[in-house]
Amino acid sequence: MAEVLAIGRCRPYNKGMKTWTTPWGTLSLGRQPYDGDPALQAWSAADLVLARYALEAVDTSEKLQVVFNDAFGALTVLLIQNHRSVAQISDSSLGQRSTLLNLEANELSSDKVLLLDSLTLPEPEKTPMVLYRLPKTNALLEFQLHQIRSLLPVGSVVAASAMVKELHTSTLEIFERVLGPTVTDLAEQKARLIRSTVAERAPAQPEFPTVFAVEGLGMRLVNHASVFSRENLDEGTRLLLQHFPKIGMGKKTIIDLGCGNGVLGLAAARRAPEAKIYCVDESFMAVWSARETFHINELGGRGFFLPGDGLEDFDAASADLILCNPPFHYQNAQTLEIALSMFDQARKVLKPEGELWVVANRHLGHHKALAARFASVRTAALDEKFIVLRAKR
Repeated sequence: MAEVLAIGRCRPYNKGMKTWTTPWGTLSLGRQPYDGDPALQAWSAADLVLARYALEAVDTSEKLQVVFNDAFGALTVLLIQNHRSVAQISDSSLGQRSTLLNLEANELSSDKVLLLDSLTLPEPEKTPMVLYRLPKTNALLEFQLHQIRSLLPVGSVVAASAMVKELHTSTLEIFERVLGPTVTDLAEQKARLIRSTVAERAPAQPEFPTVFAVEGLGMRLVNHASVFSRENLDEGTRLLLQHFPKIGMGKKTIIDLGCGNGVLGLAAARRAPEAKIYCVDESFMAVWSARETFHINELGGRGFFLPGDGLEDFDAASADLILCNPPFHYQNAQTLEIALSMFDQARKVLKPEGELWVVANRHLGHHKALAARFASVRTAALDEKFIVLRAKR
């Protein structure tokens, strides 16, 4: 039977910790995953304006604070330091891990925080206060605003925040359409507070998850709101599927690393009926999308689905084949650190004769990074934009 496994082991870290000084306390905060860029930090001015609203604008000391999309836990930790109870809703297992590690770094108990994935809502005994950080996509924004409507009675106020560069007319139109009347405050350190009042009218429910057929491949893919390429197969993945590795028979272990909707894992399951297939992603919605993709393609019993930090839960020399379409963004920052970490993990987890297949944009230069880590790196396919690389230990 298909299985969704628990969040991975929590690894302590002390790299890149920075001090956030606020009117309500000082915190030492880090980012998980760690990125060596000195310009990056675990908070922004958008956290500050939400904190001011929650801690000064209204009396919320007795209310459950429901915090959405707290990327590294900065707002959650500050609220807990100020004796609030928090339910944090996040699509990022790494974001949850950052929250726990930052609580520990500031000697704060995790007893006051309830960590929920992006498809789960708390069941408060009384009306909570919702504090909302804008997500990366309008699809996830719309899905989550509908979630918020289900939490709050008519007339409740939802406080949201974003950096000015993230805030567009279309964003405010979604707030108006899903919640109700919406106003924004003046910018503060390039961040704005957004306040929406829940109106009586009930908007049409969004169509999530989406399901689409992949032309020529005879498969259907399921995508929840935050998953990359929600309405069609991205061209990099298509190139890898067209030049898929020959797996052969036997009981093998195959990992779809950064699985998204699970299309690479599904392709492997079809080609290798005796193989054990793992789909791994830091996004909860991705892991659930992959699970439902296997189910809708009548392979529901073939996969194991694991949210967490890459391959941390796999033993050394345990995998025969790893398939990977690595990201080059995390939250709102471009980064190669995640891809490099995936390559390091893959080298450890592959069997001596195992292979890592990577598809990526050609300009990222992953060939050099792989050559520094693997004995053999060959080009399996390429087009004008993407390259498929085959690495052997």
